[in-house]
Amino acid sequence: MPRLLAALTILACACVPAAPASASPRLWATVNVCDTETAPDSMGVRAGMSGPGAQRMYMRFRAEHWNRARQTWVPVPGTGTSPWVYAGEGGDPRQAGWTFSFAEPEAGATFTMRAVVEFEWRAAVRRRAKPRAAKRVRVLRRATRVTETGILGVERGDPPGTSKALCLVA
Repeated sequence: MPRLLAALTILACACVPAAPASASPRLWATVNVCDTETAPDSMGVRAGMSGPGAQRMYMRFRAEHWNRARQTWVPVPGTGTSPWVYAGEGGDPRQAGWTFSFAEPEAGATFTMRAVVEFEWRAAVRRRAKPRAAKRVRVLRRATRVTETGILGVERGDPPGTSKALCLVA
């Protein structure tokens, strides 16, 4: 049975068409601040994206914690999701970030955290029927990434250069 499951997983991945390299810029998400002296009980998340020059790029950050009882990642309740953060116009790669603050764990307790980042590329679309009508925004593409370790060039890390997949808040 495990071999069948592995074969189905490989088959499912093979059926997804690969986007051309120019249409699929390198996306990444990483933890760049994790329960430090200057940011206690906090997790900073940084992400990077790029896209065509005419598009506006946005990111939304969602904190998750490892639920030991359920053996799965679950969203942090309350303020565990950021608003959409404007990362800039397309063209050069852009970075943006969000910092989550948590209640201090009880003595001896720890929380294993990570983040999921949603990316959107948007463009203003003018309605054809009315040339002077207001522009509306259309989402052209969406993608999602989970925090990973080893990203180079991450800005605003504490300490500088920090890039982690997980954050242990103690």
